[in-house]
Amino acid sequence: MGSCLNDILTNVRCTRRELYRGYVVDCIDAGFGYISFTNGVSLNIGETIGNYGDDLMKAQIRETIKEHLDKELAVKRQLRDRPLKVLSLFFIDRVANYASADGKLRQWFVEIYQEFSQLPRYQSKRWRVILNKNDYAVVEYALFL
Repeated sequence: MGSCLNDILTNVRCTRRELYRGYVVDCIDAGFGYISFTNGVSLNIGETIGNYGDDLMKAQIRETIKEHLDKELAVKRQLRDRPLKVLSLFFIDRVANYASADGKLRQWFVEIYQEFSQLPRYQSKRWRVILNKNDYAVVEYALFL
């Protein structure tokens, strides 16, 4: 990996992401709010390249919730009565998208949590993993704080 550190964004072998080819940071200017690359591409705060907007963020939330619940179920099965807290993190684009009651990240979280709470997999009395579709606030607090 050490050999990849110098050219990680230009070496597809290191990143395994073809879309990063040619993107070497030239300048980051926090004062003016932009980043420029040696290939001539510049982005201002809030701009993106490609189709990685809401669909991607929603998919990331869905996958994080699923993985969190699956890990919690696995811990309960393996450790039985020994408590172990499963932690999951979300990296969000801006606080306003979560903090406000109508924030899109909050709305997606509630929608996806309620969907998962209806699945038989998470309704096991044996493993004491019974999700209630209205308990999203407790899980949301644990995941987002």
